[in-house]
Amino acid sequence: MRKAIVIVIAIVVLGGVAWVGLQNKRNTLEENQQVFFSKEECEKVTEKVCGYQTCDYIPPGKTFEEVCSKDFKKGWVPSDHESSKIDVSIWKTYRNEKYGFEFRHPSNYRVEVVNGTRSLFVLSVLPFDSDLIVLEMDIYALDNNELRDYYGGERKDCETIAFPDEETTAYQCFSQSSKTTSSTQILFQRGGMIFSIGYSLAPSLPEVLTVAREILSTFKSTQ
Repeated sequence: MRKAIVIVIAIVVLGGVAWVGLQNKRNTLEENQQVFFSKEECEKVTEKVCGYQTCDYIPPGKTFEEVCSKDFKKGWVPSDHESSKIDVSIWKTYRNEKYGFEFRHPSNYRVEVVNGTRSLFVLSVLPFDSDLIVLEMDIYALDNNELRDYYGGERKDCETIAFPDEETTAYQCFSQSSKTTSSTQILFQRGGMIFSIGYSLAPSLPEVLTVAREILSTFKSTQ
């Protein structure tokens, strides 16, 4: 009789452990499937590096459901990699007196500056051992047009943000060239110039995404 009671208790305990495990797995799946409105919310809730997913590119002969799935939603989603803390205080500082800005970047990254063909100035940030551009900046003459006129008026894939400070209104726009390749562009006006900063949002490159965002977090005006 005592042996039967022990067996029953063991079955109940094992069943409880299995149920808890199933609930945790279900919660994890629901978290991974959740789409967030902003990267801040996504990374705060999931504690992971988040990338922006869109599905605007549909190859010829394919339907939206085939390429993107029926329940696909645009927004910020967590990658499979944990977010890591980066100490930007030890990074190098790039400062540009002519255009009045500065930012920090890792010591194993380089900054390349060239004169643009259409723009006044082109800046790229990339690792010393790679040609992969992590972040790119272009500066254009405004020609007395408003920033909204420059980027084509009202766009559904753009949102208003405060960048690089609370006093400046910028537009953050998202674009997708393929199912797995997407990017963001931040546009803001400073005097008679437009600053355009772009970087990749590919969740498959979490380290690159993290570095690009940390660089942006150190960007500030010096004028």
